[in-house]
Amino acid sequence: MLSIRHWRLRRRHRRDTDVAVSNWLPTRWALWSAPSVVLGYVLAIDALALAVLGASFIGADVHSPDWIRFAVLVAGSAIHIEAGREIERVRLVVAEGSTYVNLKSMWMFAAILILPPPLAIAVIALSFVHSWARLRRSPPHRCFFSGATVVLGSAVATMCLRTINPDNHPGFAGGLIGLVAVAAAALAYWLINFALVVGAVLLSNPEANARKALGQLSDQFIVAGALGLGTSTATLLIFEPWLTVALLITVLGLHRALLVGQFQFAARTDLNTGLTNTAFWHEIAAKELERAHNNNTSLGVLYLDLDHFFRTTGSAQVIAAP
Repeated sequence: MLSIRHWRLRRRHRRDTDVAVSNWLPTRWALWSAPSVVLGYVLAIDALALAVLGASFIGADVHSPDWIRFAVLVAGSAIHIEAGREIERVRLVVAEGSTYVNLKSMWMFAAILILPPPLAIAVIALSFVHSWARLRRSPPHRCFFSGATVVLGSAVATMCLRTINPDNHPGFAGGLIGLVAVAAAALAYWLINFALVVGAVLLSNPEANARKALGQLSDQFIVAGALGLGTSTATLLIFEPWLTVALLITVLGLHRALLVGQFQFAARTDLNTGLTNTAFWHEIAAKELERAHNNNTSLGVLYLDLDHFFRTTGSAQVIAAP
């Protein structure tokens, strides 16, 4: 049953969406008003990714099993995006101004391992387009740039695979040499993508906190987990294709764990100031008092009384006080 409140919210959301749609027009992208160094950096990465796409067709040899695996990976990625899009909406808001990671890389890395380069790049492109179309939390040029960084990362990863284990790519070879090849490819994929994205964040906002731009250490564990799941997906598609369904169900179940960090941060932080809230302060204080008591040590507390700490100008802001 649709209540009036829900209808009004939906109507307001539609108006907001209509306004946002106008910003998707290429002529209205904020990219064109960015500093020349940022514009040049973004366009250079995009152009290089397009060059990689063109070069991927040279000598490409696609067989029927490749198309089947391609279809499975695209379908898996689509189901994953649809099932987790509400979670990703929340994570995208929190990640504004810093790097953003998710488990979507598992499908892309699996494609890099077992598909010819043109099909692997197609999986990457379709995944990004689908994700952007369903989330629409960023302008199209940001989505294109993010996809371009992944394409470049995939190109270097493919070079690692073909250099270390040339007779088994595309494909997945077991043994020590296979492990080394996959590990090197995963490291290259992560390093190129991470460095290019962080570079864009820092160039577009030189005053940004470098630590925030680099993201949390836990984010890198998410990337590592996605690459590991991608390796498992590639292995299953080659040796036990039907078990890929079980892996997809597992991934969807684990996906909700990605919100733990956001929930924990929200529960401990004051939204207006970004400082620790009262509840978390008491939790920390209680632990410190207990530690001091158990160790028979002293404990000091520093109080600061700041006059006019808040100034309301549409929203609360921290100001310098005399």
